[in-house]
Amino acid sequence: MIDSGKVIKFRITPENISQFKIFDTRTEKPEYIADRKSLEQKMIDYEKGIKDELTKKYPERYDLTVLTYTQFELYPPYVINDGCHRIEALRKTLFPQKLIDGFTFWLIPTNIPIPSYFLYNPSEKDAYKLNKEVNKK
Repeated sequence: MIDSGKVIKFRITPENISQFKIFDTRTEKPEYIADRKSLEQKMIDYEKGIKDELTKKYPERYDLTVLTYTQFELYPPYVINDGCHRIEALRKTLFPQKLIDGFTFWLIPTNIPIPSYFLYNPSEKDAYKLNKEVNKK
């Protein structure tokens, strides 16, 4: 279970993905599907440790590993605001086809702007620092 309002590192698996919901009206649009499909291979490669140019530059890829969630939802399912493509990729392709067994994300509340120190190589120390900012706000 996610502690609402906190920055947390969380591994989404087929067993717990039902804790997350999305409200994105674009999921069936061709552009959205194309974007989702391009993310699918990047997620597979990232999970398998295959590095591309961005992963070499930024070991913890912000575009793949950070989701924002609505911090006002106190119990699952949590609403994902930014990262719907990735949740859909897990639900529609990656988990059903057993291409990966899970994916680890940093979950960040939506009312907190993501500071630059967290974008490119977040650590546990950075998560605690960001938590302090969350608590202040």
